[in-house]
Amino acid sequence: RQARTPTSERMAPRHSPGGDQAGPRCPKRLAGNVFEPPSVLDWRVRERDIRPSPSFFLHRLLGAGEDAVRADFTALLAGRSFEAVLPNVWSQYLSDMRLLDALAQHSERRRAASEAEWQVVDCAAYTSRVLGSVTNRTEAHHERMQALLGALLANPLWSDRRAKWLFIQPHYDLRGTVGRKLAEALVQRNAQIGPVILATVDRDGAHIGSQMPYFDLYRRAVMVPHVATPELARTARLCLPGSCAADASRRGYLFHGDLSRFDGGVRGAMRHIIDHLRHPASLQAKILSRGTATDTNPEPGPGGSGRFEPTARHVAFRETSAATSRAMGESALCFSPQGDMMTTRRLFDALASGCVPVLMKSIGNAPRLWLLGSNPFHHSIDWRSIGLFLAPRSVNLGERGAAGDVTGKQTGGKHYPKGCRAEEAAWLDAKHDNESLVRGLREQGRDAFRAHLDVEFYPRGVAEALLRELAYVLDDDCATRRYKDWYNARPRSSGMSKNGYLYLPAAARFLAAGAEADGAAPESATRCGVGEEMLMEEATHAKRGRRAGRDRR
Repeated sequence: RQARTPTSERMAPRHSPGGDQAGPRCPKRLAGNVFEPPSVLDWRVRERDIRPSPSFFLHRLLGAGEDAVRADFTALLAGRSFEAVLPNVWSQYLSDMRLLDALAQHSERRRAASEAEWQVVDCAAYTSRVLGSVTNRTEAHHERMQALLGALLANPLWSDRRAKWLFIQPHYDLRGTVGRKLAEALVQRNAQIGPVILATVDRDGAHIGSQMPYFDLYRRAVMVPHVATPELARTARLCLPGSCAADASRRGYLFHGDLSRFDGGVRGAMRHIIDHLRHPASLQAKILSRGTATDTNPEPGPGGSGRFEPTARHVAFRETSAATSRAMGESALCFSPQGDMMTTRRLFDALASGCVPVLMKSIGNAPRLWLLGSNPFHHSIDWRSIGLFLAPRSVNLGERGAAGDVTGKQTGGKHYPKGCRAEEAAWLDAKHDNESLVRGLREQGRDAFRAHLDVEFYPRGVAEALLRELAYVLDDDCATRRYKDWYNARPRSSGMSKNGYLYLPAAARFLAAGAEADGAAPESATRCGVGEEMLMEEATHAKRGRRAGRDRR
């Protein structure tokens, strides 16, 4: 096992979960911080309220400018995968052009805007940004975004209160992609006229950089998947159930990545859980798993064809990255902790590789539902059937000090709840030892990835799931507002701030079930009035206040 993954540090546990070093019992019950897999695994969501995919119109607002972006970007790749040419800091977010091309072929596309339920901005803004950076023509990108702003403001439907708009911008940095003026125009329309739904990789992007002015765009956003590592995505398309012989020999755990993120201590807690596991774990710091050289943009190829070639640094990066991909293909469970945001590309890499993801988040005293939030397409995918969900208890920033210690020799971070980590490790080991469960999660996960999460090689399935979310997105947003109000009205040690919007799962059925589990009538905690789903939070509260004033009079 170790010989097959020489770049990995295969670690045996240093503490026995049942031994003297496990520490005192954890004061918090584990059941409130995990989601047990359902007894029957099925990634497909069976909605009681089944809604058809909505119709839409593609507004090609840049005309020849958008055609030029597509032509230049296609020439740059020259038939190769995104990551074969581009650094993964770019490639993992490049879903906009793929999704727009898939929507252009969809049966619900309408030829007249007046016939459509949704208006879609047909502009691959993030692809334009990447193209500008790689070709050293960032000014051309800024000019395109200025032209897009003017075209939107001139469109009659932009000022129509009945119109609902979708803007696909997958990168977490909205302002860095479209510019301040266009970002503010999106916010203004969403707050004062009618919905603008952002399609992006994580609603938690509101906390990155100076994004808080765009909070309400992120709060209502529909999440789309990161672009998976191409080799793993291809493996998922080939490994149909029962066809991959290597799956039978999978053992152990894996985490390769940065161990020092702004994650509230989750990766440090993961590091301490690994200490208590009975099975070996492959643990690597970022410098080992993704290469020592800084990844770089490609360079123009010969002949002026528009084709670009990867640099030597990028080739070196890809070689070391391939070792991580191979190790994922040999492991049973892959840790997928939150980082600077709640989701990362490793979740989609794990699903594609057949390594069952262990999604880990810090939720404090918040609802357990936060564990399910920040994942895409809750109306298509039952995430409880394709992964394991664990919120380390009593996690603290002190654990972050030892997160990057892969040797076990560091003295920092000693004071952590050992009893909690030992019990959490035992829970994971029990799942690891249940071969039928792991096999079922693996097969369901790969199937879900092939159907709706493979951006690069099957964008049609991703576009289908995106449209299904649009059928529910406004009601889900309204139900989330109602749920937060209901949750904070109950006697709790601490309430949920408005940031709690970002971490709740974007599906009203989960919120209703969570309220019912706490003894409330589901409808009282999540049901919205007619027309209320179109309103923003401030407008909704003002409306309730006026109604209350009339009642008092």
